[in-house]
Amino acid sequence: MRTDRVLIAVIAFCAVTAVPCSAGRYKDWSERGPEFHILAPLRIKARDVKYVGPAIIEMYGTRLEASRFEVIADIVVQIRESYATGGDYATARAKYELIVGNDTTFEIHDKMIEEIRAFWLSKSKSYLEGYRYLPAGKSLFYKDGAYVLYKSFLNGEGEYDTLWLDGRVVRGRCLDIIKGGVTGDGQEQLMEEVLRYHVNGRTIRSNYKSDFPPEKFLELYAKGAFKHK
Repeated sequence: MRTDRVLIAVIAFCAVTAVPCSAGRYKDWSERGPEFHILAPLRIKARDVKYVGPAIIEMYGTRLEASRFEVIADIVVQIRESYATGGDYATARAKYELIVGNDTTFEIHDKMIEEIRAFWLSKSKSYLEGYRYLPAGKSLFYKDGAYVLYKSFLNGEGEYDTLWLDGRVVRGRCLDIIKGGVTGDGQEQLMEEVLRYHVNGRTIRSNYKSDFPPEKFLELYAKGAFKHK
């Protein structure tokens, strides 16, 4: 189910152990070999990460040479929805595709920043004031000056969620639920459960229900905080 309500429910239920939480720890896989070095700013909670081969990322008319990886991870999925009880959940094993490329010219970065700015400027004052209770398909995760830009698959990028962090563009999608006796889509769990981000010495996690106000983004933009050095 592709709703923020479901995402929030998964997080809340895991916290009180009503849901089987996916096991494992977040690991830096970049030390596995030369092909994995591009994964340096990612922390991935996975059973295995495999290098598949070269790939191409195309965004905003820009083409980046990239690397393709396969990620096998245990996740928590909702198998039945219930307004009374919050639904039933189970642990499943999912296969993800990650495509990672270097944005050496910051072209993708700059266009994502401008797209986020245009998104917020198009919203009403009441929308901006209530943002922390609303989903945002394109925005950023922010912590003490470090940030990760994101654009969800629902915002024109096909089946992929798109991230920008530390000079990399990361595109990810769920290929299949391969174990657990459940059917469904593990896309939302990619950012919520499988990935964390290590930028400028800070660990950042995805949080769709963001406490980072749009006004703060616009203020930082005006001060040039997102201009690359």
